Order: sequence, then C-alpha cells, then structure tokens
Amino acid sequence: MSQITSFVDAVVNVTGPGDQTIITAPTNGPIRVWKIVLTVSGATTMTFKHGTTAFNGPFVFTANGSSLGLYYDGSPHFTCKPAENFVMNLSAAVTAAGIVYYTLGG
Repeated sequence: MSQITSFVDAVVNVTGPGDQTIITAPTNGPIRVWKIVLTVSGATTMTFKHGTTAFNGPFVFTANGSSLGLYYDGSPHFTCKPAENFVMNLSAAVTAAGIVYYTLGG
C-alpha cells in the first residue's frame, strides 16, 4: 500500500447546476484524488469528471445535509491525465461544500 504523507487540499464551496472545476490541471503530470468529504444543501446528483469525461455514474443525494466520504485507502479514487481538470457536476442548483485531498505530478 502506498504511503502518502503530504496532500494538497482544495476547499470546495460551489453552487450548481453544471460543471465546476475543483482542481485545475497541471501540464506536467496527473492529478490524483485521495480523499473527498462533501455535504450538499439539497437533493441533487453529483458526477466527477476528468475534463469532460465522467469517471462514474452519478452519486445521488436525497436531501439537505446528505454527504459523501471517500476516504484514504492507499489508492487514488480518481486520476486525471496531464492537462485534464478535476471537475464536479451537480444536476441541481444546490451548494456542495467540503474538501478534496490530492497530489500533483509524479
């Protein structure tokens, strides 16, 4: 299991609907997302993307206070290629707030 000891964090406080860039793409290496903790302010679906391509089907949130926790397990949950932003898409006009822990390059 990989031992990462130093993450960069991105505070998330976005309102949808639509695509929101959470981490801007570096030109010389990938983005690796290791942990995510988010809460939403209402019913919505959330899809994570690398650039314009979805990583996953939508996570479904049914009400205000619904949350998502993707915790560190030694492997990145998502990896974006160089020059690809890490993007969150919300289906409704709600706020998503929390934090994303990631590394760049390598």
